[in-house]
Amino acid sequence: MSNSKVLLLGFLAILAIEYLGITSHYVLILHKIKFPLIFTACLCLYAIAKYGVRDLFAATQVKTLLAFIFLTGLAMFHGLIQSYAVQPFKQQLGYLMLVIIGFHALKTIKAFNLFAAVMVAIHAALAVINFEKFQQAERVGGFKAGYFVGDGNDFGWSMTITFAWAMYLLVAGKGLVWRLIGLSGGVFVAVGVIGTQSRGATLALVAALLYFWVVISKRKMLGLIGLMVIGLAVLVLAPENYFSRMQTLSTYEEDTSATNRLLMWGKSIEMAFDHPLLGVGAGSFNSAYGRYYRGGDDPTKWLSTHSVYFKVLAEYSFLGIGLFLGTILLNVRENRRTSRHLKELGQTAPFAAAVPEFANMAIVAYSVAATFLTGVNYPHLYILTAVTLALKGMAYSKPADGQPASDASQDARKTS
Repeated sequence: MSNSKVLLLGFLAILAIEYLGITSHYVLILHKIKFPLIFTACLCLYAIAKYGVRDLFAATQVKTLLAFIFLTGLAMFHGLIQSYAVQPFKQQLGYLMLVIIGFHALKTIKAFNLFAAVMVAIHAALAVINFEKFQQAERVGGFKAGYFVGDGNDFGWSMTITFAWAMYLLVAGKGLVWRLIGLSGGVFVAVGVIGTQSRGATLALVAALLYFWVVISKRKMLGLIGLMVIGLAVLVLAPENYFSRMQTLSTYEEDTSATNRLLMWGKSIEMAFDHPLLGVGAGSFNSAYGRYYRGGDDPTKWLSTHSVYFKVLAEYSFLGIGLFLGTILLNVRENRRTSRHLKELGQTAPFAAAVPEFANMAIVAYSVAATFLTGVNYPHLYILTAVTLALKGMAYSKPADGQPASDASQDARKTS
């Protein structure tokens, strides 16, 4: 078995273990011995030994991620509650290893197709496992999934990102099998978004679909019909409570959750100006608010920011938010450049120019949902970075002499 296949299978296994929460819900002994971390570290060392990290670490977005992780580590010495920075630092280092593994695992378009299919299958399985939760009138309790997918809003967030991979397989996949996976998996993923009744996830899904229609779809009318079909499916499948929650988007001033978010965003800005160099430290927003920023009439002492961006602003200040936003924007730009490069190659391109745009569709979903959710230390951005750089590597690699470009160059040239 080749090195890249070993890494690909290992990478997909890590994703399945983490997203499904296999060690924390089903095989507890593996959780106790920290198997996911040990397995990830071993696989990362294997990738470094076989391929090195020079090319990967030359990427600007990897440098911004490294700088961001450095700031997290620095918070262990300057933060308001220094011990609160330890866990985020360990998580981010683990996700950095995931970037290294994913970058070297996704060497071919077939590997990327398998990655997309596995991600869709994982989230379809999560939707099935947690289907009873979607039928409850009240949004209470956790979901049976990995820790970063266990909350209803976080569950919907991950589903919206994965919907982009389902759309990719459905629209641009080569062959009936990939398209069936995209179609069936996409239905389960969409049900997962609706079932959580998450307003942030709904907005993220709408934004991702608009990106698909405006940027990716070449047949605008057919694409519009597709969006209308999805909208109709939402009307049919969504429970009554879903529409009640969506109505609060236009009456946010009457919704306690929304008004608390606005209050916390204001407090985050205050913290950033009070600590303009390094912020209050990774993981310290809640404590800083409860101790020093809570007014007499403000709600409970330990409220969260409910926004990745405002959490980063408060805890890392202006340098940190610049690095974080820079990583996102650099990935978007990289995918746009990769797409243009593939268009210039024409029939000799190793795969279709639309493929990197589906990665951007996933980034749009991530970025919009991040406005309303607090998961700074979730793997999504790291996985999207690995995918972005892997697609760039595939696009710019030269086939061996006499070897034709991948058959995938014919995929998605008629993207709907």
